[in-house]
Amino acid sequence: MKIKMLFVISLALTFNLAYSQSNNSVKDIKLSDFGLHNYPTFDELNENILNEKYLTTSSISFRDINDNFSNITDLEWLKEITKENKVFLIGEDHYHRFIMNLRNRLLFALNTYDYYPLLIMEAQYSNTPFVNHYLNIIDDVRAENYFKTVIYDMITSYEEYKLLQHIRRWNKLNPNKKIQIGYSDIEHDYKTTIKNILIPYFKKIKSDLYIDVDNLSNSDLGELILKFRNLLKIAQQKDLIGDFPFITTKYINNVIENINSTYKAYYYQFDYYRQKAIVRNIIDPAFLGDYIIKNKILIHAGGYHTPTHFPYPDNGNFYREGSYLTYDFKLTKANTYSVRIYGLARSLNQMAEVDLDSCLHQGWYYRRIVNNLNKVFKKGLISEKDNVLENKVNAFEKLIIKKAIQNDNNPIIIDNIQWDEYLNISLKENQKLYQRLKDYKDKFERYDKIIFVPQSPLIIAQKKK
Repeated sequence: MKIKMLFVISLALTFNLAYSQSNNSVKDIKLSDFGLHNYPTFDELNENILNEKYLTTSSISFRDINDNFSNITDLEWLKEITKENKVFLIGEDHYHRFIMNLRNRLLFALNTYDYYPLLIMEAQYSNTPFVNHYLNIIDDVRAENYFKTVIYDMITSYEEYKLLQHIRRWNKLNPNKKIQIGYSDIEHDYKTTIKNILIPYFKKIKSDLYIDVDNLSNSDLGELILKFRNLLKIAQQKDLIGDFPFITTKYINNVIENINSTYKAYYYQFDYYRQKAIVRNIIDPAFLGDYIIKNKILIHAGGYHTPTHFPYPDNGNFYREGSYLTYDFKLTKANTYSVRIYGLARSLNQMAEVDLDSCLHQGWYYRRIVNNLNKVFKKGLISEKDNVLENKVNAFEKLIIKKAIQNDNNPIIIDNIQWDEYLNISLKENQKLYQRLKDYKDKFERYDKIIFVPQSPLIIAQKKK
């Protein structure tokens, strides 16, 4: 009996020890274990070797455009800029909803103060005429039916859907200053393009056409493109129009060429062939070039694409649209203006516990962010409203966040930085910070205006039907 009691006590102690160790290990888990960091507190922001007196800033609203397009008074600094330049470029860090809000207000401010009839966005070219058809359907019921039955799969975020609603509303109110959208990228989701655009079109001349789209790989595209080109020759002889009047042989040829660029980019060298295609799509009159020849344009893309003070050596300006349009393209040389919008912290909000496999096609980086934040959300390390950083903030970013907190966490415009003061301080105190500040200085000088969005909810992925 005594031995049994000792065994039970020993078992209980072992269990309690194991539970205690397990419980402690859970408590010891930190955000940093997942490569994530908490948004700093105001007290933490005061611990800084950099003095804020060497940084001059102003703030603007993170709100979306309002119903009558009037909440743009904080953007009046754009008035002369819009008149003086032919191309306005917005370069941003992806997936921040408040950056999308700011993009919307910039778009309608440009078109209030002047006229920029084409917004070019970083998505696949084939979407272009389908979306513009939607923008010009006057009847709301017909427009919504067209959206749900024809282009739903093309609009992969709620924020892009909202943008289209804004533009439709603007076009109704301003019939003499209509805005269109052009998409300049390669066909990253080429399977959907082939399935929804090319196959239905070519079935009109070859009803038994079958392509195993689900099992296509990029290496299959080279042979498939030849097949599409042969079919296009037949379509051209018939002057074949697809299910909508904009699905012409010219448009189908462009889609095939863009898929060919996709094939080369993914199969041979991504940056080279992708950038060649993007520049072609923007300046070639067969694609979107008629707009840039005749009008002013607004380009919205990732920050990589949009510098206007960053010339490349050895004829390499095509590697960034901003560099090419500023230094190489005759119609826009020295006639560009760029705004770089940096996004710092993101929160899950409506993406909490969302299975991305239930959503439309999303980029790998967005998937990584959402999955990582949901992982720590499920472990109780954050709430859906907590703002989380992918990198620990440095001393300069602390200054930006402090300025933002003092202005209701609104976006911050950098008006002036006394770089020499900050570089001298950091050189003496922190070599790592010194190198980071040199990097910031170099990158800031590539653009005309720098804005920081300190915190924002993630954009919302659209669900599959």
